[in-house]
Amino acid sequence: MKSLALVSRVIAILAIVLSTVQLSAKSTDNPAADEIFRQALAAAVRGDSALHDRLLAESLQRYPDYELARWYSGQVEYDGQWKSIDSVSQSVSTNPLWQEYQARLAQLGDSLQEQTDMARWCHSNDLSYQEKWHWLSVLAVDPKNREALGSLGLRIYKGQYLTSEQIDEYERSEEQAEADYKKFTKQFDRWLKTAIRGNSQDMQSLVNKIAAIEDNAAIPALVDTFYLDGSIDKSVQKKLGNEKGDQLLGQLRRAVVQALSEMKQPEATRALLEIAVEWPQPDVATLAAEGLKEREKTSFMPALMGAMSSPLEAAISIRVAPSGQVSVYEDIAEIHPLAEKSHFQTSKYLTQYSLTLNDSKTVTDYRGMRSWRDAPKTTTNSQSVTKVWSDRVRDFNNATAQATSTRERVDQENALREQRNSRVQEVLQIVTGKDLGSEPKAWWDSWKHYNELYTPEQLPVYETADSRDYSQYYYQYQYRHRNYSVGTPPPPPPVPPGTYSCFVAGTPVWTQTGPVAIETVQVGDMVLSQDPFTGELDYRPVMETSVGPPSPILNLKIENETLGTTRGHRFWVANSGWKMSKFLKPGNRLVALGGYPELHQVEEGKESQAFNLVVGQFHTYFVGNQKLLVHDKNCPLPTTNTLPGVEQLATTN
Repeated sequence: MKSLALVSRVIAILAIVLSTVQLSAKSTDNPAADEIFRQALAAAVRGDSALHDRLLAESLQRYPDYELARWYSGQVEYDGQWKSIDSVSQSVSTNPLWQEYQARLAQLGDSLQEQTDMARWCHSNDLSYQEKWHWLSVLAVDPKNREALGSLGLRIYKGQYLTSEQIDEYERSEEQAEADYKKFTKQFDRWLKTAIRGNSQDMQSLVNKIAAIEDNAAIPALVDTFYLDGSIDKSVQKKLGNEKGDQLLGQLRRAVVQALSEMKQPEATRALLEIAVEWPQPDVATLAAEGLKEREKTSFMPALMGAMSSPLEAAISIRVAPSGQVSVYEDIAEIHPLAEKSHFQTSKYLTQYSLTLNDSKTVTDYRGMRSWRDAPKTTTNSQSVTKVWSDRVRDFNNATAQATSTRERVDQENALREQRNSRVQEVLQIVTGKDLGSEPKAWWDSWKHYNELYTPEQLPVYETADSRDYSQYYYQYQYRHRNYSVGTPPPPPPVPPGTYSCFVAGTPVWTQTGPVAIETVQVGDMVLSQDPFTGELDYRPVMETSVGPPSPILNLKIENETLGTTRGHRFWVANSGWKMSKFLKPGNRLVALGGYPELHQVEEGKESQAFNLVVGQFHTYFVGNQKLLVHDKNCPLPTTNTLPGVEQLATTN
């Protein structure tokens, strides 16, 4: 059986391996194919399935290498050929090697050798998808394993696992970004110099041009030039004077925010978020926060939630033992959204002196000697006296100094956290319209409630501890100092027993062998998945399964089927993107494999236990008889696509 620790490591590896280079909507060098394909999708979204089928078939006939049309027709590239998912299911389910693989998997352990042997067996039996999963498990144990890297076609590049194609794309993107940055920086600098040498109309013209910028590639140069480059401020103020210069700079910064607010790409969202939280001028920061209000909350709220920190709570005490040893006990605790952390440290102080006096006495007894030739009797007595004492005043002062220093550090850190939280909460008040006070926990709870996330009433506590000995011993003026730590760093905490947005038992999930009930899906199973960014349709491994406690259920009636889901599970609504089930409305068209069925009714159901998955790379899977596209239990990454891999539909037939 696979341990949670190994599965967690594989999840992290897979996230780096397969998701490092995020692509936007799939593009081609064939505008004609793009146009026919988008017209087909637009027809389907309108409910004209006949036109959709005809245009999609035409696209495949005229442009057989057009991948988006293949994927949207329900085809995956399997063993080097385009196959329907039914064909793949038939091939896999009737393959006797599949049954043998399942038997081997049930007995498989986590060791490097076991995972390596399993990957080799899959390779020799042409189980390519399963082979990939086991090589990833090998990398989770041995990150530089050459055989695994070679089999997966990966290289370690800038601390990340990338394919050669991803490295090429990464470098091209970097080169293009650098070229864009230089181009726009020079352009903005030229515009600015011209404006400040001119009159007020020239300056207003500059402000208008900045506000009208629409090119997403200009964002880094915009932010750097007008927010981060201090030399710009100096040159403007030198030319126009402080008052007039500050006025122009303020107008330009508000113009940048205006331009960013009109751009819907994630890069613009991140820039607005940074300005809203970090920029010290309230009018500009407020304007940036206002620009976030109409955006999808999942594109910026997780960052705001993560930027807040609860105050550190310190319990510090000093105790003196009968031996004279002075100990400082420090317990530093803090609360996180899904767990509590506590660190306990013991520090010992003992300055001890030892003085030893040796007294030796020899007695010579001449009594009984008959002549000088006789030897006298001699006896020697030695006595050793040792006196030991400690410098309690010194030790107590050292312990008090440490306790005071720790309290000061905690106070300083809490002051920084309070300042940071205050800025973040000002932004939260604007984007949510709520004032939940200064406690981060209130905001965290509100966000969990919005996402319908379940967390246990008693959060798990992760404790660490260490001990330090600052004792000093002096023996006959010989100095010996020992300083050591006790214990080893604790292992990383397990995945918190965290959040649930799920489906009721019996919900069909589409796997490589066909539909199976969600409660029977196991880690390592290959499920049908689609990349929200590129539209790629393929099979990806299940990285984690979860079972939630009884929760409120919504019954979604879609044509001839009813699905029971928790209120926070996300479906893709055509032309809108991801939406939680509690926000779905009758008439919404949901993205499914091969169509866009209409949602007819949303009803409250009975509380029920529910099940969910974490899927590698794409973080999506298909459920129900109509193969509806849903997100896994993770929060989706922001995208401007209206459909998977498609940023904009055609506007005409």
